[in-house]
Amino acid sequence: MVFAALPTLQKNSLSTTTTSNMTTSSTEVEVAEQAVFYRAGVLLTHGWELGPDNAVEFRTEEVIVSATDGVSGPGTVTFSTRAVKADGTNGPAYAWLAGTRIRNTFSTSVYDQIRDNFTALPQSRNLIINGDCRVNQRVTAFTLVKDEYPWDLSDLYGPDRHEGMATGTAVSAGTWGQTVTATAGNSGYAFKFAGVTLTGTGILYHRYRMEALDAVRFKNQSASFSCSVYHDVGSAINYTIYVRKANAADNFSAVTAISNSGAISVPSATKTLLKYENISLGDVSNGIEIEIKIESGAITTKNFEQTELQFERGPVCTAFECRNIGIEYYLCRNYSRSFYKIGVINTVAGFGVAVSTTEIYIQLTLTQRLRASPTLTFSQCAISDLNSGGSVTAMSILSADSTEDVIFLSVTCSGGGLIAGNAYYLLISISSGGNMILSSEL
Repeated sequence: MVFAALPTLQKNSLSTTTTSNMTTSSTEVEVAEQAVFYRAGVLLTHGWELGPDNAVEFRTEEVIVSATDGVSGPGTVTFSTRAVKADGTNGPAYAWLAGTRIRNTFSTSVYDQIRDNFTALPQSRNLIINGDCRVNQRVTAFTLVKDEYPWDLSDLYGPDRHEGMATGTAVSAGTWGQTVTATAGNSGYAFKFAGVTLTGTGILYHRYRMEALDAVRFKNQSASFSCSVYHDVGSAINYTIYVRKANAADNFSAVTAISNSGAISVPSATKTLLKYENISLGDVSNGIEIEIKIESGAITTKNFEQTELQFERGPVCTAFECRNIGIEYYLCRNYSRSFYKIGVINTVAGFGVAVSTTEIYIQLTLTQRLRASPTLTFSQCAISDLNSGGSVTAMSILSADSTEDVIFLSVTCSGGGLIAGNAYYLLISISSGGNMILSSEL
């Protein structure tokens, strides 16, 4: 097997072109002529060990592994920018890695997964966006309503890209939102069902949907899912992971089941890593739906956390990929854009021109385009030019195109008094709950 050539990468302003001639047999991978680059893929996690007599240092996320000590450990292997000479002294700051050999001690079925990590370096290994819930543009948690996901009722609530739902004989209390003090995972950030009270056969659901243009990367592939969870029910309960595919592109009104993990017992008050590995997907090019079912039973004011959700190609789960927060925000804003009050300050969302005494056309310029033409939801907005205007009573999208970063709104305000042709601005009011969401969530 020959790995494809790596792209040009940069390290500390040094541009290095790599012409990787990486060959494998059933037992080893050899780096024949390799320049310094960032990530070599997930090797040591699944049994890779360093061969003897190689004077090149490797680093992982958790341990430093030297080619001369035979130590292996978990994490994503990254080639060092420094060689280690035979006498133990440091070599040049930017060293060529030549003749470095890494021995494989596990099944060759993982080769495709390793190849992905070598040949798709600029891409993300984890195709779940906001898997650790660090992005929460809407801010406000969703008060649970029996059998309803939040965005079926209003786009104003809940963390980005993920939805939570509760069911039972009755759903008496609880919210779905973000916590920054989580026990699950490692960052403190997590999706949380908080203070939940259910009667009867209580069940909670956490759902994520992947659009067709991302799902196509998984077409006819094997994939693996992992997630860190925690609950305080007081006894072990079952979790089940379901994977489905959309029957039409980006349309999840009808889905087809692919498979499920079966019940996985999760003990109370214990951070637990769920894994569902080697899922044979088939043709999922219309989109993928992943749902975690939590069989809580009848409960009173209990809490449930889910974080570090990861869905990746390959037969085994790897360590969670935590992307730079700027990248995570960028990915989330492809699906929704929130304009909301900041503290006690009215926030200006956009500017426009009055076309009558009650209507104004507002132009919104976005920092990036949305996935598709969005829906609009708002609360506590106003029109003003400091001298006239009034509360917004109606607002609709006049013109929007998913290929553009400009959206025009038709806004109607109460009280009249606008002067046609005059300029005005749209305010997100300091009143409680002031917010406006443009959403193209799935």
